[in-house]
Amino acid sequence: MDSSVERVSSESEEQGVSLMSWIAADRPNMVDDAIKFGAILLFYSSVTACFVSTFSEVWQLQLLSIFATFAEVVFGIFKRLYISSRYCTPPGRIFSVIMGHLPFSLVDILTRRILVHELGHWLACVLLTSHVSSIIIFPFRNSGLTNVDITSLNLIGRLLGARWTLIIIVAFGPLASFITALLSLSYSYFLDANSDFMAVMAIIGFRSLFGEISYALLSIRLSKALYLLRESIISQLSQLSQESSWIKSYEVIVMDNVSDFLILEQFGYHPLAFIAAMIIIPICLIVYIQRHRRLYGTTRTD
Repeated sequence: MDSSVERVSSESEEQGVSLMSWIAADRPNMVDDAIKFGAILLFYSSVTACFVSTFSEVWQLQLLSIFATFAEVVFGIFKRLYISSRYCTPPGRIFSVIMGHLPFSLVDILTRRILVHELGHWLACVLLTSHVSSIIIFPFRNSGLTNVDITSLNLIGRLLGARWTLIIIVAFGPLASFITALLSLSYSYFLDANSDFMAVMAIIGFRSLFGEISYALLSIRLSKALYLLRESIISQLSQLSQESSWIKSYEVIVMDNVSDFLILEQFGYHPLAFIAAMIIIPICLIVYIQRHRRLYGTTRTD
Protein backbone atom coordinates (compact mmCIF):
# COMPACT_ATOMS: atom_id res chain seq x y z
CA MET A 1 0.00 0.00 0.00
CA ASP A 2 2.77 2.40 0.96
CA SER A 3 4.76 1.55 -2.16
CA SER A 4 1.81 2.34 -4.45
CA VAL A 5 1.23 5.67 -2.70
CA GLU A 6 4.92 6.53 -3.06
CA ARG A 7 4.82 5.58 -6.74
CA VAL A 8 1.78 7.81 -7.39
CA SER A 9 3.39 10.62 -5.43
CA SER A 10 6.63 10.34 -7.37
CA GLU A 11 4.74 10.34 -10.69
CA SER A 12 2.85 13.48 -9.62
CA GLU A 13 6.10 15.16 -8.68
CA GLU A 14 7.63 14.22 -12.05
CA GLN A 15 4.59 15.64 -13.87
CA GLY A 16 4.82 18.82 -11.79
CA VAL A 17 8.51 19.19 -12.56
CA SER A 18 7.94 18.53 -16.27
CA LEU A 19 5.11 21.09 -16.37
CA MET A 20 7.26 23.71 -14.67
CA SER A 21 10.16 22.95 -16.99
CA TRP A 22 7.82 23.20 -19.99
CA ILE A 23 6.58 26.60 -18.81
CA ALA A 24 10.18 27.73 -18.29
CA ALA A 25 11.06 26.60 -21.80
CA ASP A 26 7.95 28.36 -23.13
CA ARG A 27 8.98 31.70 -21.56
CA PRO A 28 10.15 33.24 -24.87
CA ASN A 29 6.71 32.59 -26.36
CA MET A 30 5.09 34.15 -23.29
CA VAL A 31 7.19 37.29 -23.65
CA ASP A 32 6.46 37.39 -27.37
CA ASP A 33 2.69 37.13 -26.71
CA ALA A 34 2.85 39.87 -24.09
CA ILE A 35 4.65 42.29 -26.42
CA LYS A 36 2.71 41.42 -29.57
CA PHE A 37 -0.82 41.34 -28.19
CA GLY A 38 -0.12 44.06 -25.65
CA ALA A 39 0.88 46.45 -28.45
CA ILE A 40 -2.16 45.58 -30.61
CA LEU A 41 -4.67 45.80 -27.75
CA LEU A 42 -3.16 49.01 -26.39
CA PHE A 43 -3.39 50.52 -29.87
CA TYR A 44 -7.04 49.46 -30.17
CA SER A 45 -7.99 50.86 -26.79
CA SER A 46 -6.00 54.09 -27.22
CA VAL A 47 -7.53 54.91 -30.61
CA THR A 48 -11.04 54.07 -29.41
CA ALA A 49 -10.49 56.18 -26.28
CA CYS A 50 -10.24 59.25 -28.52
CA PHE A 51 -13.93 58.83 -29.41
CA VAL A 52 -15.56 57.95 -26.08
CA SER A 53 -17.86 60.34 -24.24
CA THR A 54 -16.57 60.05 -20.66
CA PHE A 55 -13.12 59.99 -19.06
CA SER A 56 -14.01 56.89 -17.05
CA GLU A 57 -14.31 54.92 -20.28
CA VAL A 58 -10.77 55.99 -21.20
CA TRP A 59 -9.10 54.34 -18.22
CA GLN A 60 -11.54 51.42 -18.34
CA LEU A 61 -10.40 50.71 -21.89
CA GLN A 62 -6.74 50.85 -20.85
CA LEU A 63 -7.38 48.48 -17.94
CA LEU A 64 -9.27 46.17 -20.29
CA SER A 65 -6.32 46.04 -22.69
CA ILE A 66 -3.90 45.24 -19.83
CA PHE A 67 -6.17 42.51 -18.45
CA ALA A 68 -6.74 41.07 -21.94
CA THR A 69 -2.98 40.99 -22.60
CA PHE A 70 -2.41 39.06 -19.37
CA ALA A 71 -5.25 36.70 -20.27
CA GLU A 72 -3.79 36.17 -23.77
CA VAL A 73 -0.49 35.10 -22.21
CA VAL A 74 -2.21 32.66 -19.84
CA PHE A 75 -4.53 31.27 -22.51
CA GLY A 76 -1.56 30.94 -24.85
CA ILE A 77 0.27 28.75 -22.33
CA PHE A 78 -2.63 26.31 -22.10
CA LYS A 79 -3.14 26.41 -25.87
CA ARG A 80 0.46 25.43 -26.62
CA LEU A 81 0.45 22.90 -23.80
CA TYR A 82 -2.59 21.17 -25.30
CA ILE A 83 -1.30 21.33 -28.89
CA SER A 84 2.01 19.76 -27.86
CA SER A 85 0.31 16.97 -25.88
CA ARG A 86 -0.61 13.53 -27.18
CA TYR A 87 -4.28 14.27 -26.55
CA CYS A 88 -4.44 16.95 -29.26
CA THR A 89 -6.89 16.26 -32.10
CA PRO A 90 -7.57 18.36 -35.24
CA PRO A 91 -10.97 19.63 -33.97
CA GLY A 92 -9.47 20.21 -30.53
CA ARG A 93 -6.61 22.15 -32.08
CA ILE A 94 -9.00 24.50 -33.86
CA PHE A 95 -11.04 24.95 -30.69
CA SER A 96 -7.92 25.65 -28.63
CA VAL A 97 -6.77 28.30 -31.10
CA ILE A 98 -10.17 30.01 -30.96
CA MET A 99 -10.32 29.89 -27.17
CA GLY A 100 -6.66 30.86 -26.92
CA HIS A 101 -7.45 34.23 -28.53
CA LEU A 102 -10.76 34.81 -26.75
CA PRO A 103 -9.44 37.86 -24.80
CA PHE A 104 -8.24 39.47 -28.03
CA SER A 105 -11.61 38.76 -29.65
CA LEU A 106 -13.43 40.46 -26.77
CA VAL A 107 -11.41 43.67 -27.05
CA ASP A 108 -11.71 43.59 -30.84
CA ILE A 109 -15.51 43.49 -30.51
CA LEU A 110 -15.61 46.48 -28.17
CA THR A 111 -13.10 48.67 -29.99
CA ARG A 112 -11.90 48.04 -33.53
CA ARG A 113 -15.13 46.60 -34.95
CA ILE A 114 -17.32 49.47 -33.70
CA LEU A 115 -14.81 52.11 -34.78
CA VAL A 116 -14.47 50.73 -38.32
CA HIS A 117 -18.26 50.72 -38.69
CA GLU A 118 -18.60 54.34 -37.56
CA LEU A 119 -15.64 55.46 -39.66
CA GLY A 120 -17.51 54.11 -42.68
CA HIS A 121 -20.38 56.51 -41.94
CA TRP A 122 -17.92 59.34 -41.31
CA LEU A 123 -16.05 58.77 -44.58
CA ALA A 124 -19.30 58.90 -46.56
CA CYS A 125 -20.21 62.16 -44.81
CA VAL A 126 -16.82 63.65 -45.73
CA LEU A 127 -17.29 62.64 -49.38
CA LEU A 128 -20.89 63.81 -49.75
CA THR A 129 -21.54 66.64 -47.28
CA SER A 130 -19.87 69.89 -46.28
CA HIS A 131 -20.54 69.27 -42.58
CA VAL A 132 -17.81 67.65 -40.47
CA SER A 133 -19.45 64.72 -38.68
CA SER A 134 -18.44 63.58 -35.21
CA ILE A 135 -18.15 60.03 -33.84
CA ILE A 136 -18.97 58.82 -30.34
CA ILE A 137 -18.08 55.26 -29.29
CA PHE A 138 -19.80 53.46 -26.42
CA PRO A 139 -17.48 50.45 -26.09
CA PHE A 140 -19.13 48.83 -23.08
CA ARG A 141 -22.53 49.10 -24.72
CA ASN A 142 -21.12 47.65 -27.95
CA SER A 143 -22.42 50.54 -30.02
CA GLY A 144 -21.41 53.81 -31.59
CA LEU A 145 -23.01 56.97 -32.94
CA THR A 146 -22.12 59.12 -35.90
CA ASN A 147 -23.70 62.57 -35.95
CA VAL A 148 -24.93 63.10 -39.49
CA ASP A 149 -26.17 66.35 -40.98
CA ILE A 150 -26.84 66.09 -44.70
CA THR A 151 -28.86 69.26 -45.00
CA SER A 152 -25.68 70.89 -46.36
CA LEU A 153 -24.59 68.75 -49.30
CA ASN A 154 -21.41 69.37 -51.28
CA LEU A 155 -21.19 69.17 -55.05
CA ILE A 156 -21.15 65.36 -55.20
CA GLY A 157 -24.00 65.12 -52.74
CA ARG A 158 -26.13 67.57 -54.71
CA LEU A 159 -25.49 65.62 -57.92
CA LEU A 160 -26.60 62.39 -56.24
CA GLY A 161 -29.54 63.96 -54.45
CA ALA A 162 -30.53 63.77 -50.82
CA ARG A 163 -32.11 60.33 -51.17
CA TRP A 164 -29.02 58.58 -52.56
CA THR A 165 -26.74 60.56 -50.27
CA LEU A 166 -28.59 59.22 -47.27
CA ILE A 167 -28.54 55.66 -48.64
CA ILE A 168 -24.78 55.81 -49.21
CA ILE A 169 -24.04 57.27 -45.77
CA VAL A 170 -26.14 54.62 -44.04
CA ALA A 171 -24.72 51.77 -46.13
CA PHE A 172 -21.07 52.78 -45.71
CA GLY A 173 -21.04 51.64 -42.05
CA PRO A 174 -21.85 47.96 -42.72
CA LEU A 175 -19.85 48.15 -45.96
CA ALA A 176 -16.68 49.22 -44.11
CA SER A 177 -17.00 46.28 -41.73
CA PHE A 178 -17.71 43.90 -44.61
CA ILE A 179 -14.66 45.03 -46.61
CA THR A 180 -12.49 44.68 -43.49
CA ALA A 181 -13.79 41.14 -43.05
CA LEU A 182 -13.01 40.16 -46.65
CA LEU A 183 -9.49 41.62 -46.52
CA SER A 184 -8.72 39.94 -43.18
CA LEU A 185 -10.04 36.54 -44.28
CA SER A 186 -8.20 36.75 -47.61
CA TYR A 187 -4.92 37.65 -45.96
CA SER A 188 -5.25 35.04 -43.23
CA TYR A 189 -5.71 32.30 -45.84
CA PHE A 190 -2.18 32.85 -47.18
CA LEU A 191 -0.51 32.84 -43.76
CA ASP A 192 0.97 29.90 -41.91
CA ALA A 193 -1.90 27.88 -40.43
CA ASN A 194 -0.03 27.53 -37.13
CA SER A 195 0.79 31.21 -36.67
CA ASP A 196 -0.97 33.42 -34.14
CA PHE A 197 -1.19 36.20 -36.70
CA MET A 198 -3.29 33.97 -38.97
CA ALA A 199 -5.68 33.32 -36.09
CA VAL A 200 -5.86 37.03 -35.28
CA MET A 201 -6.65 37.99 -38.88
CA ALA A 202 -9.29 35.25 -39.09
CA ILE A 203 -10.86 36.46 -35.83
CA ILE A 204 -11.02 40.03 -37.16
CA GLY A 205 -12.64 38.80 -40.37
CA PHE A 206 -15.24 36.54 -38.80
CA ARG A 207 -16.06 39.00 -36.02
CA SER A 208 -16.72 41.75 -38.57
CA LEU A 209 -19.02 39.44 -40.54
CA PHE A 210 -20.89 38.09 -37.53
CA GLY A 211 -21.27 41.59 -36.08
CA GLU A 212 -22.98 43.00 -39.16
CA ILE A 213 -25.08 39.86 -39.68
CA SER A 214 -26.28 40.07 -36.08
CA TYR A 215 -27.21 43.73 -36.59
CA ALA A 216 -29.22 42.80 -39.70
CA LEU A 217 -30.98 39.96 -37.89
CA LEU A 218 -31.74 42.21 -34.93
CA SER A 219 -33.21 44.85 -37.22
CA ILE A 220 -35.64 42.25 -38.58
CA ARG A 221 -36.78 41.36 -35.08
CA LEU A 222 -37.05 45.02 -34.09
CA SER A 223 -39.03 45.93 -37.19
CA LYS A 224 -42.32 44.94 -35.55
CA ALA A 225 -41.50 46.68 -32.29
CA LEU A 226 -40.54 49.81 -34.22
CA TYR A 227 -43.58 49.75 -36.49
CA LEU A 228 -44.60 53.31 -35.60
CA LEU A 229 -41.06 54.55 -36.22
CA ARG A 230 -40.99 52.87 -39.63
CA GLU A 231 -44.37 54.35 -40.54
CA SER A 232 -43.05 57.76 -39.59
CA ILE A 233 -40.01 57.24 -41.84
CA ILE A 234 -42.21 56.15 -44.76
CA SER A 235 -44.43 59.19 -44.37
CA GLN A 236 -41.38 61.43 -44.30
CA LEU A 237 -40.01 59.83 -47.46
CA SER A 238 -43.16 60.79 -49.32
CA GLN A 239 -42.27 64.45 -48.88
CA LEU A 240 -39.31 64.47 -51.26
CA SER A 241 -40.16 68.00 -52.36
CA GLN A 242 -39.19 69.27 -48.91
CA GLU A 243 -35.80 67.60 -48.62
CA SER A 244 -34.34 70.05 -46.12
CA SER A 245 -37.10 69.23 -43.61
CA TRP A 246 -37.48 65.46 -43.88
CA ILE A 247 -33.74 64.83 -44.02
CA LYS A 248 -33.39 66.25 -40.52
CA SER A 249 -35.57 63.45 -39.18
CA TYR A 250 -32.71 61.02 -39.91
CA GLU A 251 -30.13 62.85 -37.83
CA VAL A 252 -30.71 60.62 -34.79
CA ILE A 253 -31.88 57.47 -36.57
CA VAL A 254 -28.84 57.08 -38.81
CA MET A 255 -26.41 57.07 -35.91
CA ASP A 256 -27.41 53.66 -34.51
CA ASN A 257 -25.93 50.43 -35.88
CA VAL A 258 -29.16 48.42 -35.93
CA SER A 259 -31.18 51.25 -37.47
CA ASP A 260 -28.80 51.28 -40.46
CA PHE A 261 -30.63 48.24 -41.79
CA LEU A 262 -34.02 49.60 -40.74
CA ILE A 263 -33.48 52.74 -42.81
CA LEU A 264 -32.15 50.78 -45.78
CA GLU A 265 -35.24 48.60 -45.61
CA GLN A 266 -37.41 51.68 -46.08
CA PHE A 267 -35.59 52.34 -49.34
CA GLY A 268 -36.40 48.80 -50.54
CA TYR A 269 -33.22 46.98 -49.40
CA HIS A 270 -34.33 44.22 -47.04
CA PRO A 271 -31.86 43.06 -44.32
CA LEU A 272 -32.13 39.48 -45.62
CA ALA A 273 -30.49 40.63 -48.86
CA PHE A 274 -27.49 41.94 -46.91
CA ILE A 275 -27.32 38.77 -44.82
CA ALA A 276 -27.29 36.63 -47.98
CA ALA A 277 -24.58 38.80 -49.53
CA MET A 278 -22.43 38.66 -46.36
CA ILE A 279 -22.60 34.86 -46.44
CA ILE A 280 -22.36 34.12 -50.17
CA ILE A 281 -19.57 36.57 -51.08
CA PRO A 282 -17.04 35.25 -48.47
CA ILE A 283 -17.81 31.67 -49.56
CA CYS A 284 -17.20 32.60 -53.20
CA LEU A 285 -13.98 34.35 -52.18
CA ILE A 286 -12.69 31.26 -50.36
CA VAL A 287 -13.60 29.03 -53.31
CA TYR A 288 -11.75 31.39 -55.66
CA ILE A 289 -8.65 31.42 -53.43
CA GLN A 290 -8.64 27.62 -53.25
CA ARG A 291 -8.94 27.41 -57.03
CA HIS A 292 -6.13 29.93 -57.40
CA ARG A 293 -3.88 27.87 -55.11
CA ARG A 294 -4.59 24.67 -57.05
CA LEU A 295 -3.85 26.31 -60.40
CA TYR A 296 -0.78 28.32 -59.43
CA GLY A 297 0.53 26.34 -56.48
CA THR A 298 0.39 29.26 -54.05
CA THR A 299 1.52 28.24 -50.59
CA ARG A 300 1.04 29.91 -47.28
CA THR A 301 3.89 32.02 -46.03
CA ASP A 302 5.62 31.56 -42.70
